[in-house]
Amino acid sequence: MPISIVRRKLRFVFRSVHLTRHLFVAMLLSMKQPLTFKSIGLLFILILGVAACSPVKPVVESSYATDILGSWQGTVEGMNETITFRDDGSFKALVRPGGFISNTISEGVTGSISGTWALDGQTITLQITGSEDEQVLNRKATSTILSFNQTELVLKSGGGETSTFTRSISL
Repeated sequence: MPISIVRRKLRFVFRSVHLTRHLFVAMLLSMKQPLTFKSIGLLFILILGVAACSPVKPVVESSYATDILGSWQGTVEGMNETITFRDDGSFKALVRPGGFISNTISEGVTGSISGTWALDGQTITLQITGSEDEQVLNRKATSTILSFNQTELVLKSGGGETSTFTRSISL
């Protein structure tokens, strides 16, 4: 992530916390009567707002295998890709032109791809065992994890392409 984006995010967090602290102090100073249920609720919402501004912590390498589980959506060159890592070591991806898997294995492959995944340190390997496109069957895709937190996964493919994935939240 470019340093300018990190600085911008940090400035936003610090401004939000600073503003929230001043609103809290102003609310307490303006109260002329004891705390009511309404004011306690407002205070609770204010505290939750400050907690939501806390920075996301990186995942430690020893937790990669458990924290990667679930669905991730990536944008590569303006195109989308969704990949789901399961705890049984399998994965399923919906690939569109320009996605991580199609850039790693074969340009322009679309459709559904499935197989197994394995982690070795910061290296993730996908073994393709099922695909709508026969040219990628029984192929491997290997990438390096550049950064990983609970909401974002950044990978660098063997071909040098960098892809950013965000955790997909299912409702």
